[in-house]
Amino acid sequence: MQTTQPMTPFDKRAQRTKNAIKASFKAIMRSKPLCDVTVKEVMEQAGVNRATFYSHYSNLEELAADIEVSCASQVRAEIDSELQKYSSPTTEDAIGCACDILLADRESCLWIAGSQATGRGRKILREHCAKHWAIGKPRGKAADELVFSIFFDGAIALLGRWATGDAGLEEIEVKNAIMSVARRLADC
Repeated sequence: MQTTQPMTPFDKRAQRTKNAIKASFKAIMRSKPLCDVTVKEVMEQAGVNRATFYSHYSNLEELAADIEVSCASQVRAEIDSELQKYSSPTTEDAIGCACDILLADRESCLWIAGSQATGRGRKILREHCAKHWAIGKPRGKAADELVFSIFFDGAIALLGRWATGDAGLEEIEVKNAIMSVARRLADC
């Protein structure tokens, strides 16, 4: 049996520093694209030196991926928590929960589905959501996986456009579009 060691003061300080770096980076990313961000400005805003940054991350892309994975893991946990409220959740319930959670947190949605996303967060959600997809339809497993993949990629693209605000879409329009496609695919 594995036991968890309590965090030492050093571990807590390192975690606080890492959180400060992430918060600084997120704040800067709200106003400019990743290609225009420098380690120097992230560190100045975080109040730490360059060496500290490089003790946690090798570059800004690694930092962005860490934030994306954290966001996706949080969304996955929230989906699981919501689905526990159902006695026997359906595919539609799972998709509805995922939409509600992502649409309630534009920043996480942007990190997972936005143009700067690395795909790592998407992969986490894809694997998780695939478990809730209706497998075993007459069309066969390979076809069902292909249908899910196309649906998932389309839903993520729509969520990404909503999160960036470039499509002028309202939350309810996004959820209705995703749910409508899911229902149609369930009838196939």
